[in-house]
Amino acid sequence: GTPTAVRTEILITIPALTLTRTTTSGTGTTGTDAAGGVAVGYTPAELDGHGPIDDDTARHLFAHAPTFLRLITDPITAAPLTLDRTRYRTTTAQRRWLTHHYGTCTRPGCTRPAHQSDLDHLTPWTAGGPTNTTNLAPTCRTDHTLKHHTRFQVTKAPNGTITWHTPTGHTATTTPQHLHPPQRPPSTPEAPPHRESAHYPEPAPF
Repeated sequence: GTPTAVRTEILITIPALTLTRTTTSGTGTTGTDAAGGVAVGYTPAELDGHGPIDDDTARHLFAHAPTFLRLITDPITAAPLTLDRTRYRTTTAQRRWLTHHYGTCTRPGCTRPAHQSDLDHLTPWTAGGPTNTTNLAPTCRTDHTLKHHTRFQVTKAPNGTITWHTPTGHTATTTPQHLHPPQRPPSTPEAPPHRESAHYPEPAPF
């Protein structure tokens, strides 16, 4: 009923072990191993924006999906790390982790909440930058625009520290607020769009 075509994308995160684990039929979200016991470290599949779904449904959807996207997570912290190069848009899991990791916009001195910020590709997608957490940083719309339309440069260290380099040679850094993701992060809807002010929330520290 719309004047133009509408493209719908349904995202389901399925742990690799879920595809091979033996489970009982039904609607529960409890995984079982081959012996029938509850699997250790079990993580159910999750429908983006909804919550966990049972393993049988997840495997059925995976088997009939025309395409799928590989997401690599940290084996210890379960933080999402790497997406295939074929995808520009970030996942809810990546946004959830980066929002928790930094808490605010990563421009030093800006306290705009991370959930109201863009996820900026530090190395632009058009220049070959991947959609990985190592190349993403929460950046409010004002600072995102500043970065892309001025000679400011932003780098990210392996420990997550973000450094802004000014055109005059000054630097300022932002360090992560949390080093590890929540143990069981809740499924929350996307934050509503936020209209940015024309000015910085706080003065820049440069």
